[in-house]
Amino acid sequence: MCLYTHEWKCTFPLISFPHILDLYLDDCYFQGTEPGQFILSICNAFGQCVATRSTNVEPQFMTMNKEFVFVSSDSMVCSWNYRSSIEPYLSGKLLTSDSKSAVTDYSQTFHLDNHVRLAPIQGKDNATKQNVDQISCVCSSEVYVMIGRDSGILHRFILPDLKLESTDLLQCRPQAMELNCTCTRLAVIDMDGILKFYDLKASTKRKSESESGLTCLNFERKDVWNMKWADDNSELLAVMEKSRMYIIRGTELEEPVSCTAYLCTFHALQILAIQLDEIMQQPEFPGKQHLFFYETKSLRDTHQIIEAAQLHDAFLYIEEHSHPKLWIALAEAALQKLDLSIAERAFVKCKNYFGIQFSKKVHSLKDAYEQKAEVCTYFKRFDEAERLLLQNKRVDLAMNLDIKFGRWAALERLVISNVEDELQLTYDSMGKFFLDRQNWKEAKKFYERSKNYACIAYCLQKLGDWKTLDGLMKSLKKGDPLLLYMANQFWSVGMCKEAVAAFTKHGSTMESIECCLDLNMWKMAYELGQKYDQESFVNDSFNQYIEYLLKIGNYTLAIEASEAAQQNILAAKLLKAFADKLRDKQVSSQILKQVYVLMALNIGKWKTSARSLKVNDSSMESVIERPWHYAEAYHLWACVHQHLYMNDFEDAFRASIFLSEYEDILDVHKLYSLQAVASYYAKKMDYCISAFKKLEEINFSQINTKENMMSLAKLVVGDSFQPKPFKDMEAICKECKSYFQVKDKKCPTCDTEYFVCVGSSCLILDEEFVTCDTCYHALRWKLAMNLHHCPLCHADLKNCKVSKPMSKFQRRKSLR
Repeated sequence: MCLYTHEWKCTFPLISFPHILDLYLDDCYFQGTEPGQFILSICNAFGQCVATRSTNVEPQFMTMNKEFVFVSSDSMVCSWNYRSSIEPYLSGKLLTSDSKSAVTDYSQTFHLDNHVRLAPIQGKDNATKQNVDQISCVCSSEVYVMIGRDSGILHRFILPDLKLESTDLLQCRPQAMELNCTCTRLAVIDMDGILKFYDLKASTKRKSESESGLTCLNFERKDVWNMKWADDNSELLAVMEKSRMYIIRGTELEEPVSCTAYLCTFHALQILAIQLDEIMQQPEFPGKQHLFFYETKSLRDTHQIIEAAQLHDAFLYIEEHSHPKLWIALAEAALQKLDLSIAERAFVKCKNYFGIQFSKKVHSLKDAYEQKAEVCTYFKRFDEAERLLLQNKRVDLAMNLDIKFGRWAALERLVISNVEDELQLTYDSMGKFFLDRQNWKEAKKFYERSKNYACIAYCLQKLGDWKTLDGLMKSLKKGDPLLLYMANQFWSVGMCKEAVAAFTKHGSTMESIECCLDLNMWKMAYELGQKYDQESFVNDSFNQYIEYLLKIGNYTLAIEASEAAQQNILAAKLLKAFADKLRDKQVSSQILKQVYVLMALNIGKWKTSARSLKVNDSSMESVIERPWHYAEAYHLWACVHQHLYMNDFEDAFRASIFLSEYEDILDVHKLYSLQAVASYYAKKMDYCISAFKKLEEINFSQINTKENMMSLAKLVVGDSFQPKPFKDMEAICKECKSYFQVKDKKCPTCDTEYFVCVGSSCLILDEEFVTCDTCYHALRWKLAMNLHHCPLCHADLKNCKVSKPMSKFQRRKSLR
């Protein structure tokens, strides 16, 4: 965890980090969003931000304790009581509005000269200007925050309300300073690298006697560039002097050690330092090799005395140099030698309650090997403890040891070699161990060995291995309670078929039907309803669902549900209503054609599956008789437009002839307008005039529209054009050589039927054609050779047969 500041730049690669300005041991950092604006963030051990605060104070100096963050520029100070912000996250409870009002926030920002009133100080020239006396360093503890200035003035504020307690004068210009853990001594490094100690206790006493100034101890070290007080001993200080590290006890120095690392922590007589210079050479690859650990002289001497002399002598030495770390070292050494009295006394000295209880527990054991095994477990030497117990034939204690500490692999070996009857219980315990740690794969392996199908199903569900879970479901017996759990799991992920199989095998028929209804598997729901005599329940549910969808105007889902339930005639009816609704909105003809094709396909499915072709709805009778009539209209409409856009005016004219059959579907005004355009570009003026006459007969809602139409007709045709007596377009029958009208598509003499090609929308006379197996419409063979699907219904043309137009006599002969 660290406190660091950096300036955030607007443009930089995502993989790069902003420039680090300062580093301080703790768990927050600064980032600037814009010039003059900085953000202070508190992060937890995982690097997640839990609290932020913005400030206008430029972070030149900073310090932090367990409740406050202090940031200062050369004259401004910002204090943030971050503990009040992150307390809900640390306690696992969110603050309510009532509890928030009860929390006191001591955060504030102030100008140092406005916060303190400088009085004349002995030994200092009063003419010194206050506005040029800038802040040079800050430090804090749990009780005080100290602010040093260039002139040597030291302000001491009491936390948490930042009340000024005293203003003292140092005998130097401070560069860095730090308080010890009891706030009784202040270590100061001046601008020349000279370290001095100031006694705060003596200063407090002198203040009571109305005297000024701090008590400077008779101690001084030169060329000091880093220091760190021990957080559990007010007399120990680690300092970095050139390339050596000294440990100072009081005012006495221990032997130096060569080191150039930056001090990080000083705890339990151990120093942790970081070699930042080496890290900055390769900042992308930091490692443990960049950490420096060092023990104080008292800790090293204690280890030597414990190894060389008796424990009683070590006890006497530690009493003279008392420290919890030394007592812990003695207690552990006494436990190793089973000297339980010394161990208990050492635990008492360091106030380790759990250690005292452990030493009493070991003392209560009768056999020495049990005591040794218990001590081995204390030091986490489990293999050695298990070996001691097995050597003395205490398999039960060895098994309890492995179960207690989760050593399932060792427990498995013990059970196989000694107690095979408890093998299933062992595998279940091992599976539960991995299950609690959400290691589903390993847990499944052990549950498979113990044949615990319920836990296997749970692990498979967590792993998402539905195929294996389906296989497990099929292997269970009918009526097994586990089938109900599996069915619900399949249901939750939308696997209707597997869920129905599990429900049916369990005997829960109604649940299987409800699953199908919930997942909109209506076909399966109707099959189950017929099988278990619940068809009326399924019908009612289906009708309610369709009514609801139509009420909210969701025709798409209603049609999809009808098709899924194989209610094809209902789907066709809904498709027709949906198409009528789209026609009112004037959507494209291509979309309308697609809807009508779906309607015709549903009617075709209904005809092939229905026992009776009678319907109760009179509005659908005409649609059922000619299901493709609507799709043909919009398909022909699109073909005429396609020919016109491709400048194929002759085919456009021939296709427009058949548009008059669809006056009941298409807009008559648009229909004859398109026919007039196609006739005009094909230079068929007779047909163009006929189309304009049809337009004249239409009752227009607006008079101007009719007048514009007449003027357009005169402009296109001209007054001097004398039309010939109009005749419908005729063709010669290839069988009897007689004439017949093209729009009739049939020769009245020989009853030879001709079909309209759905590819070109022209009449097929003597060419071979292909009949679609789905919509039963014809397509010229020359066009079909280059197509894979029918242009009208988009069905596959692979297996369609080639044929020719046949007369009535030829059709009878082919049938014979």
